[in-house]
Amino acid sequence: MSPLRILVLDDSLADAELMARELERSGVPLDWRWASTEREFVEALGPDLDAILADYSLPGFNALAALEHLKRRELGTPFIIVTGMLGDEAAVDCIKQGATDYLLKDRLKRLGPAVMRAIEDRRAAVERESAEERLRQSKEAASEALRRANADLERHVAERTRALTEANEKLHLQVAERRQAEEQLHQAQKMEALGQLTGGMAHDFNNLLTAVIGNIDLAMRRETAESVARLLRGAMQGAERGARLTSQLLAFGRRQALTVGPVDLNRLIANLEPMLVSTLTPAIRIDKSLQPDLLPALADTTQIELALINLAINARDAMPNGGSLTISTRFVDATEPDRPIDLGGDAPGYVALTVTDSGVGMPPEVAARAFEPFFTTKGVGKGSGLGLSMVYGLAKQLGGTATLESKVGQGTVVAIYVPMVAEALVETREDYSTDRVDPAACGRPVLVVDDDAMVRDTTCTSLREFGYEVMEAGDGASALRILDSGCAVDVLVTDLVMPGMSGSALSLQARKRRPNLPIIVMTGYSAAGLEPEGFDFPVLQKPFRPAQLAAMVAECRPR
Repeated sequence: MSPLRILVLDDSLADAELMARELERSGVPLDWRWASTEREFVEALGPDLDAILADYSLPGFNALAALEHLKRRELGTPFIIVTGMLGDEAAVDCIKQGATDYLLKDRLKRLGPAVMRAIEDRRAAVERESAEERLRQSKEAASEALRRANADLERHVAERTRALTEANEKLHLQVAERRQAEEQLHQAQKMEALGQLTGGMAHDFNNLLTAVIGNIDLAMRRETAESVARLLRGAMQGAERGARLTSQLLAFGRRQALTVGPVDLNRLIANLEPMLVSTLTPAIRIDKSLQPDLLPALADTTQIELALINLAINARDAMPNGGSLTISTRFVDATEPDRPIDLGGDAPGYVALTVTDSGVGMPPEVAARAFEPFFTTKGVGKGSGLGLSMVYGLAKQLGGTATLESKVGQGTVVAIYVPMVAEALVETREDYSTDRVDPAACGRPVLVVDDDAMVRDTTCTSLREFGYEVMEAGDGASALRILDSGCAVDVLVTDLVMPGMSGSALSLQARKRRPNLPIIVMTGYSAAGLEPEGFDFPVLQKPFRPAQLAAMVAECRPR
């Protein structure tokens, strides 16, 4: 055990030595020093002291003043007062001022235990303070670590939240884009399916109308009574209106026959403007915005005019109180990445014909169905619902497309995109009349082939009415058997679309058997896309009048 470093403050050296001897007698190793004045006391103070023994009263100095020096030096050294006499009140005051203990000099036997207890208490207090300091520092370190962890966590959470937000926004954008693409695909598929449906319906109607118009025409030739003739003329007008309706259906289905060629849309608009003015009301102003030096479009003049008139009529109905109708043309470079729409064709350039009105507009759910056939918002008897579908079908058949944008209260914009590329022209339909039937050609044997018995019967009856000798067959195989039998056939008249062997296949087989045989193909569709390689036969579009067929047969000559 190391000696205890003790400072004895007493004005009597004998008393100081007495206290030292008492401590040594109690078995305490000792290294002590003596101070008798305030100056000596202050000089002897230091952190190396284990305890201080002080008399209560010294000349000009006392234990309480010594305690003040000790506190100012912030030394926690145990301070024990050893005095000759000390009242209870003074003893309590000393304890309050910071004294560790007090003893009377006549009871020094208690000095050793008191000093050792004070030193042990001090050591315990120091260890406790040290532990508390370590705990405080540990708590501060833990608190700082927690603060940093929370800050890092908050930063990571913020970064993760931002990343998740960005990912969520991208996902929503991708979902919206996918939904829009799916809606566009669904709309395109629906329009394609409707086009096939209406095209097939129009083909069947054309067959029916061929029989109706043919029989009415034959009846009008035979009937002389004016009352009956008037009824037949009315029936013919109704049938012809039906033929125009089927033409619109075929236009939507992209299956009508077109006369395709270069069309100057600017000139077409200028020529059609007087008719548009008469079609619209005086309260509607026509404005034009035509691109100068616009290249010609590959289109059908008549069908484009009809489409423009239909759009003008729709615009007129959308502006009952007047407004403005703007017709514009412009070139669209299909190779540009920022082109307005995906035109879907192979043409490098397109002509856009746009009709804009300032009418009532349409809500989105109505605009989405505007190109559907028979869909209309007009009252009963005020529209067939085929105007816009015909426009759409025409643009598609020409190799382009049509778009519609509309907002309620702001008007509607319809754009027709037509390509400017060279394509093979579809065989055109000619207009035949009775005076073109060569009487010398009548009497020639004609083979009529059609799978529709009603149409075949009408066609045969019509030709017989003009004096032709007619044979008939219900399919291609039967027609080939007639040709193989050696029967005289000057002209072959066949339907194009038939089950089993088509009219085009029959025509090619017939040419192999009789290379010089004239052939006429009838169809309720356009022949475009149905002709095999080597097809070069004249096409007669259904429905037709008997005189048209008779005149066409009359003009046929052996090859």
